[in-house]
Amino acid sequence: MTLEIYLVRHGESEINEIYRQWSPEERKVCGRNQWSELTETGIEQSRKLGEFLSGKCFSGIYSSPAVRAQQTARYCLQAMQHKWPKYETDDRLSELGQGEWEGQLDSRVRPPHVWEEIKAQNWEFKPLHGETQSEVYERMRYFIEDKVIAGYLDDCEAVRKYMKEYSRKDLIFTHKNAIACLLAPVMGYDLTKVHEMDIRHTSITLIRYHRRLEESEIWLNMIPHLEACNG
Repeated sequence: MTLEIYLVRHGESEINEIYRQWSPEERKVCGRNQWSELTETGIEQSRKLGEFLSGKCFSGIYSSPAVRAQQTARYCLQAMQHKWPKYETDDRLSELGQGEWEGQLDSRVRPPHVWEEIKAQNWEFKPLHGETQSEVYERMRYFIEDKVIAGYLDDCEAVRKYMKEYSRKDLIFTHKNAIACLLAPVMGYDLTKVHEMDIRHTSITLIRYHRRLEESEIWLNMIPHLEACNG
């Protein structure tokens, strides 16, 4: 009996492209920015991902409600020629919320003394009406355990009498910080450096589940589809 969870960061989006072009004085806090669509590069990344995943059968397919995550799911599934089911959206897969800071000039809402506070509290720092990293961890973990692992265990019980081996794969389209916050405590990662975790656009983070998340095998930031494209 095996369960494999594929966590995918969305493709490159407009806000990613814009952020690279801003000077330090122009930069704004991005946060969830639910409106941001994929760039042409992001669309191509998503299609390449779908081509790579073609032939795999997923029991559950889920996406953050953000436009860029849903577009990644759609282009990926189209390339997989995956007609049904499409995917289910869930707010628990959303990016880390920056609350009142989102869309504001970074230099205004995060001057040096605020950055010192962020560094001091880090995992538990919370912007006004935003989220802490620990809260993102809790909701992401709850989603995985509630929707994915519980479904797998129910399936195992249902087929146990008829099948000696049962495998399930679930595909989840989400965000960099959402993935990083989920995995940091599970992998024993330094919680002061969660934001530094390397998770590229349309990268696959594969969790092969064993009894509990902490005992699972985890492969982070796999990009074979992009390497093949660039090679």
